[in-house]
Amino acid sequence: MKKFKTVFLLTVMTVFIGLTNSCTKPTEGCFTYTPTTITTNTEVTFNAACSENGYSFIWNFGDGTADTTVINSLTVTHKYSSSGTYIVTMTAERKDGVSIRKGKPTMTQSLTVQ
Repeated sequence: MKKFKTVFLLTVMTVFIGLTNSCTKPTEGCFTYTPTTITTNTEVTFNAACSENGYSFIWNFGDGTADTTVINSLTVTHKYSSSGTYIVTMTAERKDGVSIRKGKPTMTQSLTVQ
């Protein structure tokens, strides 16, 4: 009887863990920006509306400024003071802070400032 209880308990725990993991949706980071033609000191709006399951967004604009964290807002603006090509990185994070191996929470894009 003790062996049956142990096997039963392990089975229940395995099913619970499987259900928990399958119900947790991955975070997919995605963003767009406007305008697409950028000159120095032009305000650029970055929009993470295409991200899935993101609650907060960490932005690195690639120009040496400090990272910007935006919570519960899909947009952020930034101005580039020098012309050049910049790699913008955005990482979407879930509200519950769960880190899931599935998905791609970070997206990078290259943009050129004229």
